[in-house]
Amino acid sequence: MKTIARELSDLEDRNYAGNLHIFGISENTEKDANSFIEFIESWLSLILGLKFDKEIEIERAHRIPSGKQPNLTPGQPIRLRAPIFRPLRYHHTEAILTNMRKTQHVEWNGARITIAHDYSKETGGYKKGLLGTMTKSKRTQHLILLRGHSQYCILFKGKTMIFWSPADILAFLDTATQTEMSI
Repeated sequence: MKTIARELSDLEDRNYAGNLHIFGISENTEKDANSFIEFIESWLSLILGLKFDKEIEIERAHRIPSGKQPNLTPGQPIRLRAPIFRPLRYHHTEAILTNMRKTQHVEWNGARITIAHDYSKETGGYKKGLLGTMTKSKRTQHLILLRGHSQYCILFKGKTMIFWSPADILAFLDTATQTEMSI
């Protein structure tokens, strides 16, 4: 069953592969544009200052449904629906993400803007777990990578080892560190 679940998650992530999320854009900012796609195309050039050999084309763009929200009291903030879009050319996707990493702090209309890859809920959980594992592994100086969408690779003493969860990596690092200290 675990294998089927992993394969299903992998298929879902392959479907999401070229999608990008934009966090920090308030609702209705695109109301002056003819379409949401036109808004995203012009906004990316404006906010990131990217110049492409071919003009960036967006295959599709929309806002993610926010799901059910509890009864809100007056003045309580509403959860924003994050825009999601897919550039037509993958090298545009990579250029956008590279530029975001270089600038690190992008602001627009007083809000901090973040652009990130889209992942399934399961892979998002893996990535969150990986962040915690990476901070712990900094003490042991080991390189940890997310391979595919559900496998973790760790480079340990020149060998690549594969794990299926952050907990497995932590258990391994704890025993390996104890063994190294006792030698």
